[in-house]
Formats: sequence, C-alpha cells, structure tokens
Amino acid sequence: GEDMQMWLYGTKGGSHWPKCEFYASNNKTKQHYNRELKNRKDRLEAHAQECVEFAQAVATGGNSPVPAEESLQ
Repeated sequence: GEDMQMWLYGTKGGSHWPKCEFYASNNKTKQHYNRELKNRKDRLEAHAQECVEFAQAVATGGNSPVPAEESLQ
C-alpha cells in the first residue's frame, strides 16, 4: 500500500500525521515534550452496559433488557 504521512513544523512545535503525535521543546528548561492523541472507545463493558440498560428500564417503566428467566440459569 501507499505510505501516506505528513510532518508539520512550526516555531513552537511540530506534528506527525496519521500518528497524531505532537512535539514541542522548552529551551529554557531544556525539556522536549512528546504527546499523542488517542481515540478511546466510548462504550462500556458488556456487563456495565447491561446494568445501564436495566437502570434505564426501571427509570422509564420499560421492560428489563434481560428476561428474569435468563438470570435463573
């Protein structure tokens, strides 16, 4: 495949795409900063999601997302 990437340079730092890395230096403190943006999954684990759905059902008077028969197994 084709390698597509981009480096951006500026007077206060730089960036690399598609890694979403940002670089900056502080000459006074002699520090170099590497930062990376990460996409986080915006979802809950399966059991936690089930608990949220159950609480919503109770709050709204809806049906339980898990039938009582399943919890007896």
